[in-house]
Amino acid sequence: MNKIRLTAATMDEAIALALEQLRIPREALQYRVDRSEEEYLLDDRRPREMTIVAWIRPDFVADQVRDFLQKLTRLMGFTAEVRAQVGEERISVQMASPGSSVLIGKNGATLEAIQYLVTRMASRGGRAVPQILVDIENYRERKISRLERIARRTAQKVIAEKREVQLPPMSASDRKIIHTALKDFTGVKTYSQGPEGERCVIITPSESTLEGDQEI
Repeated sequence: MNKIRLTAATMDEAIALALEQLRIPREALQYRVDRSEEEYLLDDRRPREMTIVAWIRPDFVADQVRDFLQKLTRLMGFTAEVRAQVGEERISVQMASPGSSVLIGKNGATLEAIQYLVTRMASRGGRAVPQILVDIENYRERKISRLERIARRTAQKVIAEKREVQLPPMSASDRKIIHTALKDFTGVKTYSQGPEGERCVIITPSESTLEGDQEI
């Protein structure tokens, strides 16, 4: 969770600063007193200022996201059930709709556009909010599982044949899934190559794999 630390002469002033910097109404603010500052509040040798650590209530953001998505899908001509789950560092949103295939779009393109709009809405004015991940009918979860299977299967082929393999062009988010899936996969390494829009993941044997072949 993104947090800010503020110091002012009084608690009310510190809260006012937090609301101004986070660009939120009072009911959206969550804060705690910085205990390190409390230690010297009774010490006449130091200024009696109040320091707080403040952040945006994640449930406030989740409510905004739900309202936004319901309005957006209505404008697109669909009804949708929207559920938001607040986690430690992320707000996960699941949508269900009779028009799910249209809302997902070809290769998830419409879902990515919805994700972008939601993120822009929640972070408008530059305010810091938790990561928001939108999914429709578990599309992202299924896609991640599929890409991870492709990554592992290709990595095994790279090791067996001791040659690099280039995967088809992918979006930045899909490439990240491949890189993450193979980050600790022994025997291969990955990198991206090509101009944006045609950028591919290359899976190549690691030096240890090639050295092992030479030793044989």
